[in-house]
Amino acid sequence: AAGASLLSLAIISLLSIQSNIAPILLICLALIGGIFGFLRFNTYPAKIFMGDTGSQFLGFMLAILSLILVSKEEFNYSALLPFLIIGLPILDTLYVIVIRLSDGRSPFSPDNNHFHHRLLKAGYPQYIAVVILYLIQLIFVLSAYFFKNESEFLTLFIFFLISVFCVVFTPLLKKINLIYRDMSHKGFREIRKLFGSAVVRKMENTGIFNTIITSLVLWYLFSALALNSPLSKDLLFTAMILIAYPLWQLFKGGSIELSWIERGVAYMMIVLVVYLQFQGQGIVLNHSVDVLLLSCLALCVGIKMLRHKSSGFQGSPLDFLILLLAVLGPFFLYREALHLQISLLVLKSILLFYCIEIIFIVLKEKATIVRSTMIIHLGGILLIGTLSSF
Repeated sequence: AAGASLLSLAIISLLSIQSNIAPILLICLALIGGIFGFLRFNTYPAKIFMGDTGSQFLGFMLAILSLILVSKEEFNYSALLPFLIIGLPILDTLYVIVIRLSDGRSPFSPDNNHFHHRLLKAGYPQYIAVVILYLIQLIFVLSAYFFKNESEFLTLFIFFLISVFCVVFTPLLKKINLIYRDMSHKGFREIRKLFGSAVVRKMENTGIFNTIITSLVLWYLFSALALNSPLSKDLLFTAMILIAYPLWQLFKGGSIELSWIERGVAYMMIVLVVYLQFQGQGIVLNHSVDVLLLSCLALCVGIKMLRHKSSGFQGSPLDFLILLLAVLGPFFLYREALHLQISLLVLKSILLFYCIEIIFIVLKEKATIVRSTMIIHLGGILLIGTLSSF
């Protein structure tokens, strides 16, 4: 419910940006922030759960915001666009109501016919079931964006078309899962070794993904040292505070394990690097080269999430949702140069945050190397920034 609502709010936010409707955007951003905080503790295995009050509040807000959006006549949005914006919750509700009425039961009686129940019955783990539902909702919201100015008839037809596909496709997922499992017991093992996860496993065992991630993180960190203008005093003061703890740990021969304080310092280093790039500091790459490096980084991080059992980096549906929104952002905000720059910096920040987590896992027994790198980077900013101020 929260993830599907987040995707709906994302598309409403995008349309409100393009339509310059600030109140809707601010409300959406507040709701998105709350949902992210909730999903942090709601992903499987969940520590907190959403009740009727939460789900009904989200449904009410989605209905109101989408109706306000389409009521603006100057933008010529389809009046039935909320069907696509909300998408999966509407389809899921209509589907179970039809099933219950056909069985002669009350439309409000509980059962196990929701889409997530059907995916779990098909043998998919909770993790994959949630990702599949996110992808279905993504199809709805992307359709809402691309067909926002079409007629009501076409909007309703698209909703019907996607709904039929989902209803027909969901039972097929059970057969697909059974066929895939059967492949592991028959003569398809060699094919899977050639084209399946075995190839990725072999590549991971060589450490190539860790090497790519570490190399690109180092590139972004030290490319920021090529300062093009003097740094402000607050940035120098920030770097001075950040360097203090790893420097103290290194000189006193601190623990062989990296602490949560050092992880926080690493996160702040990423924020500092991204901010310097936003200010035009550091080495400015060609736009295409930067996108290529980010794509490579996103691929490596995604693989590490999928291979969490062997990599040690535990991904979740929330992580994939965050990556999904971050990767799609630049494609929808390319019209405005500033929006595109900000969306690329957001993508870079998110990817580098995940990379820090991966590096801290990979190099957990090499704390000295990590601390030394942090000290060199922050010390370089302090030294070059101070010299350029004179």
